[in-house]
Amino acid sequence: MKEIENHINKNVQNKAEKVVEKLQKANCDFLEVGRELMAYHPDVWKELEWKKDYAQIDIKPDVTVEVIHRGIIN
Repeated sequence: MKEIENHINKNVQNKAEKVVEKLQKANCDFLEVGRELMAYHPDVWKELEWKKDYAQIDIKPDVTVEVIHRGIIN
């Protein structure tokens, strides 16, 4: 089971990284990173020009997969 979890985790991790990369290239803050910064890190938010800086910040998704059920789904 652990081997399957690791395989799925790597696959989902790669996809998450590609999604974040595409969002940043499109300058689309769909994940609302800016809103989080504004709410919880206002000093950092004030230093940024969000529309220009968003595409340049380093966003690293961290995915963890846990298989909780197994079997055939009908």
